[in-house]
Amino acid sequence: VSAFAQATINISDRFRSSLGLRYTDETKDVDFTRVQGPVVTLWNTVVNPPFESELEFDDSFLNGNLSIQYDISDDVMFYGSYGVGSKTGGFAESAEISSANPALSVADNGARVESEETNTFEIGAKMKLAGGSASLNVAVFNTEIDDFQETSFLVSGGQAFFLTRNIDVESDGFEVDGLWQVTEGFRLIGGATYADSINAFDGTKLAQAPEWTGNLGFLFERELWSETLLSVTGFARYRDDMFSQINETFASDSLTTLDLSLGLEFVSGWNVDLIATNLTDEVSADFSGPPAAPIGAIFGAPPGDQGITADSPSPLRSIKVQVSTRF
Repeated sequence: VSAFAQATINISDRFRSSLGLRYTDETKDVDFTRVQGPVVTLWNTVVNPPFESELEFDDSFLNGNLSIQYDISDDVMFYGSYGVGSKTGGFAESAEISSANPALSVADNGARVESEETNTFEIGAKMKLAGGSASLNVAVFNTEIDDFQETSFLVSGGQAFFLTRNIDVESDGFEVDGLWQVTEGFRLIGGATYADSINAFDGTKLAQAPEWTGNLGFLFERELWSETLLSVTGFARYRDDMFSQINETFASDSLTTLDLSLGLEFVSGWNVDLIATNLTDEVSADFSGPPAAPIGAIFGAPPGDQGITADSPSPLRSIKVQVSTRF
């Protein structure tokens, strides 16, 4: 159950402030059961005894954001913002619930994961340049997350499992993105983000958190003949090296991919496109971790076809011809 409200106050022609508030009450009901197999062992009777539990997680919180915006000129806007957000906790599956009481916290060998709360400060500017043909956005941010819900893939006693726990997290960084319409038919697009994200307790890097991500691309369009439009696009995308698991383990190399496409759009409504993704077929582990056996091996997954964004790897090389029509 949630209720929210938002208001904007125009203090002057150039100065305004916005405030938003949201109250949420959330309840989760969970049935947890662990049964004992037909073979009685020390493992399934003492170390991990059977249990049956009906659990409930109930939490309520007030989130909100406050921002101010000031138009330095018609082409430059400065802003500052503060926001508080929450993510409800619950109960995580784990082979490590040895207490036979999953209602306990993960730290006490249970399954309960607490709600997380995020506090974010951000200042930045949005600018129009070159007479309006270009735009540039810059921002600096600081984020602190209490009880961040971290999930890792671990091996203990020859058994592989996922472990979810609460940790405190800090992330500081900046981002910049822009667009420049160089000519009527040629556009440049780019952006980069730096984020230093760490476990606040021991200072180690977070898993799946590269420091640098970025992209740079172009779009070229030109009419050839009889209202036939030629379009050429290209993007280079970069993801810094990172760690796949906690405690800075299972490193993954940085990844740079190139995407190109060539298209013809006919006045009849037909389109023919030649599309190449990850043209140089670059590969870096998107996820890796320890298997149950053999000792010293690494289980890893290359980039998958999960979509193309500035902060995720591209799929493996793919070259295809696409024909489409509108009717």
